[in-house]
Amino acid sequence: MKASLAITAGFILAALLNAGCIPKDKMLAQAYSDSARVALQDPATMDQAIEDLSAAAKLSPDNAVLLFQRGGAYARTGDHEQAVQDFTQAINMIARFPAAYVQRAKSYAALGDYEKARADFDAAIALLPDQAWPYREIAGFCSQQGNYGQALVYYLKALEIEPDNAALMCLMGKAQADAGYPEKGIQTCLNAAKSDPQSAEPYLTMGLIYSKEGDHYAAVEQYTKAMVLDPGSNQALGRRALAYAAAGEYDKALADAQKVVADDPDKALGYYYLGSIYTQRNEPEKAYESYTKALEITPNEPALYLGQAHAARLKGDYDLALKNADEAIALFPGKDSLYFERGNIYEIMGQKPKALEDYLKAVELNPQSVQGHFRLGVNYAQSLANQKAYEHFSKVIEVNENHVMAYAWRAVINARLGKKAEGVSDSEKAVALKSDSPLVLYFTGTAYGLLKMPEAAIRQLDKAVQLNPEYALAYMERGKAHMQLRQYRAAVRDLEKAVQYNPDLCGAYLQAAYAARYMGDDLKTVDWLSQYLDCKPDMEEPSRLLAWVLSVSFDDQVRDGARALEIAQGLVNKKKPASYLETLAAALAETGDFQQAIAVQQRALEKVRAGDQTGGADMEQRLEFYQHQKPWRERVQLKPSLAE
Repeated sequence: MKASLAITAGFILAALLNAGCIPKDKMLAQAYSDSARVALQDPATMDQAIEDLSAAAKLSPDNAVLLFQRGGAYARTGDHEQAVQDFTQAINMIARFPAAYVQRAKSYAALGDYEKARADFDAAIALLPDQAWPYREIAGFCSQQGNYGQALVYYLKALEIEPDNAALMCLMGKAQADAGYPEKGIQTCLNAAKSDPQSAEPYLTMGLIYSKEGDHYAAVEQYTKAMVLDPGSNQALGRRALAYAAAGEYDKALADAQKVVADDPDKALGYYYLGSIYTQRNEPEKAYESYTKALEITPNEPALYLGQAHAARLKGDYDLALKNADEAIALFPGKDSLYFERGNIYEIMGQKPKALEDYLKAVELNPQSVQGHFRLGVNYAQSLANQKAYEHFSKVIEVNENHVMAYAWRAVINARLGKKAEGVSDSEKAVALKSDSPLVLYFTGTAYGLLKMPEAAIRQLDKAVQLNPEYALAYMERGKAHMQLRQYRAAVRDLEKAVQYNPDLCGAYLQAAYAARYMGDDLKTVDWLSQYLDCKPDMEEPSRLLAWVLSVSFDDQVRDGARALEIAQGLVNKKKPASYLETLAAALAETGDFQQAIAVQQRALEKVRAGDQTGGADMEQRLEFYQHQKPWRERVQLKPSLAE
């Protein structure tokens, strides 16, 4: 390729020399510039373009356009720092250079300097207030940041200047859909199709909107219409391939993507489509190969590195995934999506601090990053850092007011924080947005349960298990809601279903143990507690309760003094609150060692008198029993609700 470009430059140079009417330096500069113009057409020859433009700029140092072109070439290679330098020099030479401001803004954004990017976009608009394209560029910038509301403002301004511009209408329609208004987006695209009946762009955009909404066959229909209007459009063919894949029609998807590759084997796009399809088909090895092939053709595209790292993560090669992500970040340090992907890798590896660090970097680079704030919210929620979780979910909602899972999660967080009105409001909003989602219904049911609104919780969770009859978490939460209503038999039925569908759902065993305890069924209490401790062997309070029931039950089949003593002694060896000591005393009494039981119970009483609040009721009465050589017996049986 370099040889052919050199030949082209030679012919151009020879023609100029023969003309004899341009100074030699100017002729050479023009020759290099023309050679660079050819190289700029192919992403694979950006280095050659930069070399030619550098030679031209050296011969013609006062030519701002050459610096502008070289800046664009640097930007395409991912070297945005050098691009900024060239754009700045061009602006210094020509103060009224709106295109240079726009391109420098894009490079600033790529470097994560959004403040300077915004200032440059504003400068371009100030220079050309009556032209649409600067408004279009800043709108695109806002969309990339996830600030769709602001993007719509600028698209509207652009359309005020060019009201019949179908391409602008399509961009606005996409932004409307991204902002949570897909119906408006579709209508805007239909208006674009009326404005320019021969354009495929409205159908391409409607395909994207339908795909995002999950209506993949409608997307296929739109892409097929685009192909009728533009028969050679590999973009439409490739997007149709992705829509087929999302619909599970992998054979059709692969056929379309392979046709893209066959039509243009020297372009990365077809391999990108193949990588995406193989990823969805859960064939990460083939996906990785496809992304790697695409990167060999176009080595400066962040989306390809992102896909490669994602494929490596899916095939379980986390070291390779991290290596790919690290390489991509080294090349594109201002790309928030790369930090987000690396955060995902760290999170799957159980390295939560590193994951949080990358998610925080992602939102630092792009404060409007919905996915970054959402993962931060989830991680903080899981670690019970509720205020931080609240802040990040709120940011998601600020950027995308129709983000259903942000409302669902924030409902739970508000409930944890004791904000009843806010928790109810968020629950209602989430359900209004997605009333047929078992996941949303589970979250809102959980929130109502935390707010001590068990009837509302049960209504939501009833719907969740109707939609997904094997939803273990929903059964567990409904069981907890029944317990709040003292409907213990109903609670146990739900908790039994929870562990039937997910035997590893440890919390359900514990809740079932409490329900059995409240019903006075010591045998079931011991059984459920034992299963819970098989799942979570180091949990101290459930261990203490098990030792207690084994020591004090009225049921001869339940009591097991030796087992109780082993458990209680193990707890006391770790720490010695009053509750552990009196459990040990009860176990000692059950085994007949009343002398030790008395001594331990007295120590427990001393701790209570010194301020330890963990001791149970009737401690002195229990001491008297031990002094009279009698073990303690106890049955807990709470009165169920009338509904039981």
